[in-house]
Amino acid sequence: MTIYEKTRKIKKLEKRRIFYTFSRVCSLTKCFFVIPLIYIYPMPIQFISPKKAVNSAYLKLPVSYEKMDVFKACIKSMSAQGKTGETEEYHKGLINKFLSNALYNPDYAVNTKDRIDLAIFNGKDNNAKAAVLIEVKAPENAAEMFSESHSNVKSLQELVYYFMKEYIRLENHEIKYLAITNYNDWYFFDAKDFVKFFAAKSNPVYSKFLKFDADQMSDSKTSFFYSDIAKPAIDKFIETCELNVVHFSLAEAVKAVEKNDEKKLFALYKFLSPETLLSKPFANDSNSLDKNFYAELLHIIGLEEVKEDGKKVIRRKKKENRDKASLLESAIYQLEMDEPNAEKCEEMALRLCITWINRLLFLKLVESQILMYQKGNADYKFMSLDKIKSFDELNIFFFMVLGKKIDERDEDIKAKYPNVPYLNSSLFEPTDDEGKLKIRGIPDEQIEIYNKTVLKDEKGKRAKGTLLNLDYIFKFLDAYNFASDAQGGVSSTNKTLINASVLGLIFEKINGYKDGSFYTPGFITDYMAKDVLERAVVQKFNETKKWHCKSLSDVEDKIDDVVEANEIVDDIRIADIAVGSGHFLVSALNRMLAMKSELNILCDVKGKRIKRSDYLLKVDNDELSIVDDEGEPFEYKPGNEERQRVQEALFNEKKRIIENCLFGVDLNPNSVNICRLRLWIELLKNAYYTEESGYKHLQTLPNIDINIKVGDSLLSQYPVQNGRMVAEYLSAEEKSDRKKDSLKNNLLEYRQCVQDYKSGKTQNSKLSLRQKIASLKSRIVESGTIDMFDVNASSSEGVIDFSNSLEWTFEFPEILDDEGKFVGFDAVIGNPPYVQLQSMGEMSDVYSKRDYSCYNKSADLYCLFVERAYSLLKKNGYFSFIMPNKWMLVDYGKELREFMSQTSLKKILNFGDVQFFADATIYVCIFVSQKSGDKMPVLACSLNSKNYHGEFEKEVNAATFEFPAENFGASEWSIRNKLHDSVLQKMNVGTALKDMPISINYGIKTGFNDAFFIDGKTREKLIAEDPNSEDLIKPLLRGRDINAWVTEKEDQYLIGTFPALNLDIDQYPAIKNHLLSFGIEKLEQTGAKHIVNGEEIKARKKTSNKWFETQDQIGYYKEFAKPKIVYPNMTSVFPFTYDETGSFGNDKSFIITEKDNSQNLPKGTENVIASEAKQSNAETISDVIPAKAGISSPSGYNLLKALLAIFNSNLVKLWIWYNCPELMGGTREIRKAYFENLRIPLNNAELLQQLATLADEIIVAKKAGEDTTTLEDQVNQIVYQLYGITDTEKIESVEKR
Repeated sequence: MTIYEKTRKIKKLEKRRIFYTFSRVCSLTKCFFVIPLIYIYPMPIQFISPKKAVNSAYLKLPVSYEKMDVFKACIKSMSAQGKTGETEEYHKGLINKFLSNALYNPDYAVNTKDRIDLAIFNGKDNNAKAAVLIEVKAPENAAEMFSESHSNVKSLQELVYYFMKEYIRLENHEIKYLAITNYNDWYFFDAKDFVKFFAAKSNPVYSKFLKFDADQMSDSKTSFFYSDIAKPAIDKFIETCELNVVHFSLAEAVKAVEKNDEKKLFALYKFLSPETLLSKPFANDSNSLDKNFYAELLHIIGLEEVKEDGKKVIRRKKKENRDKASLLESAIYQLEMDEPNAEKCEEMALRLCITWINRLLFLKLVESQILMYQKGNADYKFMSLDKIKSFDELNIFFFMVLGKKIDERDEDIKAKYPNVPYLNSSLFEPTDDEGKLKIRGIPDEQIEIYNKTVLKDEKGKRAKGTLLNLDYIFKFLDAYNFASDAQGGVSSTNKTLINASVLGLIFEKINGYKDGSFYTPGFITDYMAKDVLERAVVQKFNETKKWHCKSLSDVEDKIDDVVEANEIVDDIRIADIAVGSGHFLVSALNRMLAMKSELNILCDVKGKRIKRSDYLLKVDNDELSIVDDEGEPFEYKPGNEERQRVQEALFNEKKRIIENCLFGVDLNPNSVNICRLRLWIELLKNAYYTEESGYKHLQTLPNIDINIKVGDSLLSQYPVQNGRMVAEYLSAEEKSDRKKDSLKNNLLEYRQCVQDYKSGKTQNSKLSLRQKIASLKSRIVESGTIDMFDVNASSSEGVIDFSNSLEWTFEFPEILDDEGKFVGFDAVIGNPPYVQLQSMGEMSDVYSKRDYSCYNKSADLYCLFVERAYSLLKKNGYFSFIMPNKWMLVDYGKELREFMSQTSLKKILNFGDVQFFADATIYVCIFVSQKSGDKMPVLACSLNSKNYHGEFEKEVNAATFEFPAENFGASEWSIRNKLHDSVLQKMNVGTALKDMPISINYGIKTGFNDAFFIDGKTREKLIAEDPNSEDLIKPLLRGRDINAWVTEKEDQYLIGTFPALNLDIDQYPAIKNHLLSFGIEKLEQTGAKHIVNGEEIKARKKTSNKWFETQDQIGYYKEFAKPKIVYPNMTSVFPFTYDETGSFGNDKSFIITEKDNSQNLPKGTENVIASEAKQSNAETISDVIPAKAGISSPSGYNLLKALLAIFNSNLVKLWIWYNCPELMGGTREIRKAYFENLRIPLNNAELLQQLATLADEIIVAKKAGEDTTTLEDQVNQIVYQLYGITDTEKIESVEKR
């Protein structure tokens, strides 16, 4: 290591206590000498200002004058009432009053809690937990008060005790901050530091606290805890942890009020607010959708949000609620004359509305940005009826103003819009749909104002009545703050800030629900982008420089050429192959910039470094923030030399990354347009006035649209394989016709055209470039006939339509080498569509012919996206998706599990029933994998709604552990802690339920329970009317009524008109009339919709069954008459009950019955059971499993009763917990496909007999109302024996699950 490298290393170790030396041999004297480099002393506690502890994205959000005035008044009041010599209790009251009145009323409580002096609670109700713990001392109590010079004192010792009591004993994991104050001085500790140290089970203080709390120490007084436990632990805490403690004084705050120092007060307000101290979401949080803005925007468009089949969908308003002046209705009215197909007409109208609203929102963002640069000068405002009086003028504005460079505009246009910039023409080029209708075709008419509008009338009350539709749009947008990069401060405006990211969320909601698309929250997109791109950057440097770095920090230590380092980072290629609104690409953009700052290689346009010590780029709440060395957010000031340099650097870095590194594809053109808009907005945030224009004109935006393409990522005519080129798939004749260098020359020209296009040409030159690019692509391909696809075409019923295909092998020249060979991406990231393949009709068949090894018609589309993503990676590239987690356990996921086991899986996070998507119930996982053969330990975690509290990254990191790669093969993937893993491994013995002489069947599905389920009174009435009715009326046991062991019969019955009975319903007139009373339109099994008495009625799902029959064939209906085990299909308590009453289960339950004899055993099972019988010294199979339930022989036992006991044991509950998919609230789905994989050891007839006997005893006791705890404990102990689990710690881990 060179001296230079060692010196750089020291800088990385500034906060650690290490004495460094290194030795050298002098080249002249050959003398050996040792150089002491540095002694780094223990870092004291760092005391920081409130501003440095506030989320930089939150700092950008302004505070209204009204709120700041209240804050100032509360500070003055608290200061005025403070009295020398008064007690701690007196000042505690003042502090409570200050916090409550200034910031926390009416939503959050501030109060005492047990012995804790004060706490700020996470809500107002009795269940709210303490989120901030405050230790208060009297102003004169200097001996016990924490300070810079006296840290390990009683106040901190008390705080440690209260924290450990809350966090460990009371399991309150919502604590965010801990504070100490004597009214004058305030100190705040981040709870994460306390958790890391005091809640670490490996730390001796943890076990000491548990003993003290259990009264097992020599002294039970808290004074003993403070002196003998807390004090030495705090010494270690301060010595070993890098602590940032926020400090401010009341005197400083009062001084700031008197001087009206809004900067200081603003930072203090932000720090003390719920958004910081309680980590509450804030308005410019990219994950927070302003519901009022969203609802009113839908109203203006002509849409509404409704709930259908458990998820929210957006649709055209109902006929009676439509307003003909809304954009959608106006567009449909104009289009329907030329488009007779109503569905196509509505789809086109919606596409047009999205295009127009896209432009209007983008323009509002442009206007807001310019007004911010121009300090609110109204001359720069153009989004109003004063400037644009009609939709006809808006059309001119789109195409004749914004679509043309300033010097190419007509003189009258220049005069009317002198301050409207030219940014880029791509957004303002007519779309194909606009060939049918431009916005000038929308009539200027009065539209009804939304009943919950944001608009106010002249009296300040909510506006009512009507407005001209265009005027309504302008006034509605003007009622919100669209500053794309707000700078905080105290503001006179009360306008709600609309974050640019939220626009993507809105349009994904409008546009994506039909595709199975869901908007991914920013904290997830950012987490995934950070994880994957840090790996990709380290990998890129290692490959290029032959390094062996493990982290970005290692890379930074080795960088000595900033120019080369930038070239390496800029060479990274990232794709989202189901791009949607572009959220992942925006997160990737932000992370790439932040990593450049972290690596200290960020440069201005002249190549001069923007040092991290001067300006730090970081990502907070999925937003890129730039702060100076004082923690102040960066603010662009046109013409200011330093601010201009930084703004230009940020713009050009973003431009370079967007042009060179980011690529996206989506089948939906609307999604592609929204993604392009999002990336333009990100550039707009750092748009700058050019020096050559005298700082009057903004820099033109590049043509980024060519990197975001419309197409089907899964469908390609040419195979996607690393190191192959299109020409290799052409027929022999075509290859011989080609000139030797034609492909290479075409490729070079193709690349140059793409670069020219991105540089931002005029509309005419762009059009010619597009035509040239299309021509070059066709020449690269030569429209050749491909041998390998002739086979598919001839064997299929029809020719595959490749019109929507995405030809990865030549579509993006940036991922081809100089010879035209496909290289691939460094990273693929995203959230693929969640659509069942069997619901996709002919497209499912098309994909089945495209050689996807993960294809299974019962599976989901996302499985194919995983395989496609892998094929698109270059060697050692990384990919990461968030997608449903069912594939980890179900049979149809086997192909995907097998495929993933061949990759180098790095991380798998299963979120169980935690819900991240607002509009649908989706159970998700996140994985990170590499295109490599390495098999390293896998980082894995499993969370659920019970143990997830909303702090995503923190809780994921805490719950993540290493697991062997072998755990993730073709069989089910289950992530569990090490003790549970060991237990479950022990359970992988014996015979699977699916191989035993039992049948597992689904309950009865009627499709219309109100008609087919009846009570006892109705049963008696029907039998009285027609005695034959009794033949079809069966006792009913619903899934929700099932209790463990035995269930009391409810007065519920089922009309059992099963299709398998082939009934003539006329033979049962009473039942026929009963069913018909519900309406035949609802009963018929056609899936059709009917209008009855003005109300829409939907029939049962389409089947071949008759109107009076239940759904599905139910050929196994006789099984319900047998003795059986019944269990619910979805449950959180896992009850299995025994039934001998002949009750039928509904479709929320399963039944288990014995097969009639061993002749019905599955093929090969006889040998398995015979083998287990031999191990148990039984003479025959029937000695192990008797032929019929309820019969016990001297050497046999009742199989169902033994199974009942096993199923109701805690051990099997653990198995279900890990092996069945998790639904909401810890519920598990115990579907047959999962449960039949449970294995039962059959080699110990004696234990099985004991279990069957205990089951009988428990059933009898339950019926008599007796306590069965002791008997059930015996069952648990025997089941542990059965599986050979004897370790006490393992058994305890099962019992405590």
